[in-house]
Amino acid sequence: MINENRNWFQTYGNSDLNLKNNYTDILAVNYFSDGDTLKATLWLNADINNYINFSIKNPLNKINYGMLIDADSNTETGYRGADYDFYVELSGGNLTAYLYLLSSTGGYRLLDSKINFTESMDDSGAFLGSVDFDLNLSSINNPSKYNLLFYSAESFQSNEVRQFTSWVSIPPPTLQVTTSPEDITIRQGESLMVPARIKSTTGFSNDVINITLSEDKRNDYALASGFTPSEIIVNI
Repeated sequence: MINENRNWFQTYGNSDLNLKNNYTDILAVNYFSDGDTLKATLWLNADINNYINFSIKNPLNKINYGMLIDADSNTETGYRGADYDFYVELSGGNLTAYLYLLSSTGGYRLLDSKINFTESMDDSGAFLGSVDFDLNLSSINNPSKYNLLFYSAESFQSNEVRQFTSWVSIPPPTLQVTTSPEDITIRQGESLMVPARIKSTTGFSNDVINITLSEDKRNDYALASGFTPSEIIVNI
């Protein structure tokens, strides 16, 4: 996924001095799951290894890379719909992974942690920095359908800023589009407003903000494919 939400939000404190740097600017995210493990790569706007050296000299600075997980596609559970928070934290040159269970009350509970999580750091000689991390899905009760939101966080003393991606669904949602009435007749030269209903059969985390009616002049019916979280292509 390409991250179009490349803005930082102040989550703690009232100053962003020494914050909002390229190490926490998420350009894109690769994610994959075989049903047992969820693997993610965050592509950043700077080489993360440079920040490791900086953090050793500046222990008050720390950065997090993680993901919020909506394990039941229910916005009423967890914290604003997120049931789990899994992230890796870099502080003083050390990397630690944390998994928290989130409550709708605002509370949270630490489920697991791993110190010196150094194998997750990866630059691989690429021009852009990257961070890899894996989550064993058995630690969140092996959900078959869930939603993800990736984020980065940077803090200095009592101030913190974060950058968030859009939510994505695993597996991608299946949508059905129906009209009312189901059968529509329209003659040449006429115009007609037709109510349509979009129904998700697998859960849908994003608001639909644009529908594109695709038309292929070579056929009686349109040929269209593809899906993005903010746009749905509908066959006529």
